[in-house]
Amino acid sequence: MPSLPMSNLNNSMSQTYDRENRGIPRLFARHLVSLVSRHIHSPTTRIHDNACGPAVFTSELLKSLHSDHPGSAAAACPRITATDISAEMIAATTDFLKDNNHITENVDARVIDSTNLAGLREEVFDISVTNFGIWLTGKPHEALCEVVRTLKPGGVAVMTAWKWHGWLDLMGRISRVVRPGVEVRGVLANRFLDEEGVMDALVNAGFEAGRIEVEERTEMLMWDGEEDLRALMCEGDFARFAMKDWEASERDAVPDAIEQALTDQEKLQSALAKTAWVITAGK
Repeated sequence: MPSLPMSNLNNSMSQTYDRENRGIPRLFARHLVSLVSRHIHSPTTRIHDNACGPAVFTSELLKSLHSDHPGSAAAACPRITATDISAEMIAATTDFLKDNNHITENVDARVIDSTNLAGLREEVFDISVTNFGIWLTGKPHEALCEVVRTLKPGGVAVMTAWKWHGWLDLMGRISRVVRPGVEVRGVLANRFLDEEGVMDALVNAGFEAGRIEVEERTEMLMWDGEEDLRALMCEGDFARFAMKDWEASERDAVPDAIEQALTDQEKLQSALAKTAWVITAGK
């Protein structure tokens, strides 16, 4: 994938992340919690929520632990270090945890770039979790190597990466309708990952080939009627980011181009498929 100025986008989406993504990353995060939970053996377990955004994985893990240990969540909670390149995302993480009465004394939130986890020691984490951040950095090899460096021997990394992103694909088709003859570039030109590419990247970063498991998981991005679909494709920071180089007249043409760009299956389902590779890798 090409390099993206994701820190600027992350800053702008710190308060709207769940709403703009229609909760899809949170659904994947809940699945990651189910995978991670089997590796949490004691409160001394150290977990890294890497490229954490607004505490999506961390908040879901804390809710799960609280439901499993009502009244004693602090004692049961492992130590979590949540990091993101965006200062606004880290501020949102701290606010979210406090506002939702989560156990915060076990969470250390810091502004750190995933491609250079400066300040984090080698071999400090038992579990490292990255929900979509690795391949969005533009430097996946560097980011994966940092996961390996900070993971203890015998530790496990759990990650997601896009195999297919229906919103981006539809926006690319809309681009071809409203901008005929103009090359689709930037985030809309991203080529998604195949399983071989994922495996090669993990092994090249230092994970053991025999300890890598990759599975597919799909969530559906739904809309409710034409107005909601127009909002999904035209409003919000991510939509503006995708169309940042377009002329005003081209952006204005998007609502009328949506119907032409949709496939029959998408119209029938009122949904776009978003399919992730869910990766578990041991060191």
